[in-house]
Amino acid sequence: MFFVDVLTAARLEMAQAWRATHYAGARLEQQPDPQGDTLTIGGAQVIYAGATAPVNRAIGVGMVEPASVPTLEAIEEFYAVRGAPVRIDLCPLADAALVSLLADRGYELERFSTILAARLPAAGSAALPPELRVTQATPAEAQHWLNVVGQGFDEQDRPHAATLQVLYPNFFAANAYAFLAWIGGEPAGGGGMYLYGGVAEFGGASTRLAYRKRGVQAALLQQRMAAAYALGCDLALVMTMPGTVSQRNVQRAGFEVAYTKVTMTRQIT
Repeated sequence: MFFVDVLTAARLEMAQAWRATHYAGARLEQQPDPQGDTLTIGGAQVIYAGATAPVNRAIGVGMVEPASVPTLEAIEEFYAVRGAPVRIDLCPLADAALVSLLADRGYELERFSTILAARLPAAGSAALPPELRVTQATPAEAQHWLNVVGQGFDEQDRPHAATLQVLYPNFFAANAYAFLAWIGGEPAGGGGMYLYGGVAEFGGASTRLAYRKRGVQAALLQQRMAAAYALGCDLALVMTMPGTVSQRNVQRAGFEVAYTKVTMTRQIT
């Protein structure tokens, strides 16, 4: 059984926080925005990487420092000067005061996210089918990785430009490692790995339509878990939407639900 205490939850949340911070840095190099920035406020990472960036939120509030009104006011000011809504990830193991503080300030629930975790090394990994192999993508394979993963997400041979822009930081972020899965010499899918504090987060993974239901995602998870352990990590995490095929695949690979967290939002007027 994977038991999650406050210290473990803080490690998982801060790994996500720094993945988002490094993602923002890579995105802002590719798509500069004069208002783009990341700050540490109250022990949390507060991120803005452009109006359409998927990482614009505060992660880790109430995890390493007590929640407080001054902390929330500083986070709100960060987003107010950018004309952006405030989004705060609320972990169920965060400082209990955070719930009432967010309620008092008019925050509303936006979405749920399932956090799944596994201890490394994971036991009982299945052998890969003989025709399937996984390799770490080299810098020279960056565009190839982007195309393959984009094909999987868009379910077509020509990924949308917007999809490639979202994926770009998943390869070029400072803490990123990218992997490709191959079947019979053809690229079948890909995924990313992002390290912080002995925790590896796996994300940015997809399988090309023609290669689904052939063990690609299981192979990518297995290889990334082995690589994370070799690099000194003792924990791995994946975030999914609740009840999805992605969650099922991850649980089949040995991950357990650590907790469900919510993203709270407030419009700045």
